[in-house]
Amino acid sequence: MRLSPLYSTSSAGKGSTAMGQPPPFASANSEALLRLAQFALRLLASTQASSSVARKDLAALAAAIDSARMCFRSFGGFDSLHALQALEPRAASREPRQALTALQHVSMLLYHPLELRYWLQARMPSCSPSLRSSQLISALWLFWIACGGALAYLDLAEARRRLEELRARRTREESEEWREARAAAAAACRRLAKLTLDAALALHWTVEHPTWRLSDLQLGLVGTASSLLAVHASWICHAKTYRLKQH
Repeated sequence: MRLSPLYSTSSAGKGSTAMGQPPPFASANSEALLRLAQFALRLLASTQASSSVARKDLAALAAAIDSARMCFRSFGGFDSLHALQALEPRAASREPRQALTALQHVSMLLYHPLELRYWLQARMPSCSPSLRSSQLISALWLFWIACGGALAYLDLAEARRRLEELRARRTREESEEWREARAAAAAACRRLAKLTLDAALALHWTVEHPTWRLSDLQLGLVGTASSLLAVHASWICHAKTYRLKQH
C-alpha cells in the first residue's frame, strides 16, 4: 500500500466558497480524513485473528479507501509541476527554504506517476509490480519527508529566535507577537512529530532490514497517530482561516 505525502497534497486552508467563506473542513481535507480511516481500519484488522472474517472485511475496506485516495492524488504531479514553475529560480539557489521546497516538488514529479503505474499494475491480472518499484516509490516519499523535516526545523529555529527576541525586549506574554511566535513553534513541533512517524512508515516500505520492518499492529498504530496529527493540523489551519474570513 502506497501512502501520499500528506502535507504536499492537503488542501487545508485553500480556496473559498462563493460567499467568501473557507470551504467546509471535510471537503477541504478529504484526503487526510480518508488516510485516517484507512489506517484506523488497518489497526482494527491487526487486532483480529489472522483467519477471521472480520479481519478480511476490515482489510477489504482499507483497500477500498486506498483506491479512493489513489484516485484523489493520481495527477498530483501536475500540482508539483505548477508549484515548481512558480518558484523563483534565483531565490531557490540562494534561499534554503526555496531550495528544499524545490527538491520536494521534484521528488513528487517522479513519485506520482510511478505510484500510479504501480497501483495500476497491482490491479491488472497480467501484470505484477516489482518490489524494486515499491521501494523506489517509498524512497522518493522518504526524501520528501527529509526535506519537509528540514523545513520544519528551520521554522522551529526561527520561532524560537523570535521568542528569545521578545524575551530580551521584555514584551508582554499576552501580546499578539508572543501568541504568533508560540503558535509557530507549536506548529513546527507538530509537523516534525508527524514527519517522524511518516519516516518510520517510509522506511518500512523502503528497507528490507528487519530493524525497520513494522508489524501489522505497529503499522496501524504509527499510521493512525500520523494521520491524527495531520487532521489536527488541518483543523487548526481551517479554524484560523475561518476566523480571518469572519473579520
